[in-house]
Amino acid sequence: MIFHSHRFRGFRRGLFLVGVMVIVRLHAQNIADPRITSWQTGRSGSYARAYETAADKASGNAVTTWPRAGLINRGGGVATPTYSDVSRVVYSANSVYIYTTGLASYTMGPWLNPNGALFGMWPINRGAIHRIPRTPTIPTLKQRTNGGGGVLVNGVFLWAGGDGQSYTTSTGIVSPNGQDVWNRLAGPTEGPTFDAGNAHQPGTGEYHNHINPRALRFQLGDAVSYTPRRRPSRRLRRRSTPRLSVGRSTGCPCMVLMVTALR
Repeated sequence: MIFHSHRFRGFRRGLFLVGVMVIVRLHAQNIADPRITSWQTGRSGSYARAYETAADKASGNAVTTWPRAGLINRGGGVATPTYSDVSRVVYSANSVYIYTTGLASYTMGPWLNPNGALFGMWPINRGAIHRIPRTPTIPTLKQRTNGGGGVLVNGVFLWAGGDGQSYTTSTGIVSPNGQDVWNRLAGPTEGPTFDAGNAHQPGTGEYHNHINPRALRFQLGDAVSYTPRRRPSRRLRRRSTPRLSVGRSTGCPCMVLMVTALR
């Protein structure tokens, strides 16, 4: 078939415009997915910072590496300045992938024992990629696992409300090998080691929340006021709580499902 030149140009122009419209529509549909758009990326160009001690917190001396020489170190630590929050989000038709250090952009720490001494466990750069299915499925068999947890929109882990220990009726002992019927809450037992954002880490360094992530809620404009130098207080106004993006479990003691860690 032979086209006259002006008609062919018009046909190509029309085909191009149709193609652009299809691409724009598909792009808009993808971007509307909260699994893609909910992540906190705006602060990812800033270094994670922490107060190492109560005295540092009182003086406002936040650092980008920790712990310094002379402080107790029972595990973890950051030797070079590290970026915070979620640095990159990519997606396919089936999955969303987030890149995160697992460190928050609000000032973290300090982490203390009930007696006021240093907790001695320090957050690490997890250097993780997490995969979130865009169409999640709920497993038929539900069971408690042992390990990590969900992921908040800033890339920080969210672990279970419990501390992984439960009561055994025959012995009267609370332990990690309990019956999983009466489970001990992390807030009352581990709460003294939380920082002002209600987060801490084990000796392996995975910074995480068990309960209300107050510092993140403040960053998202939620119903708390917050300063890293003191505990946040409630405001009268109410807004939505932080959204969670969760996926399939790879093994952890948590009430939410865990995204798949790719590295």
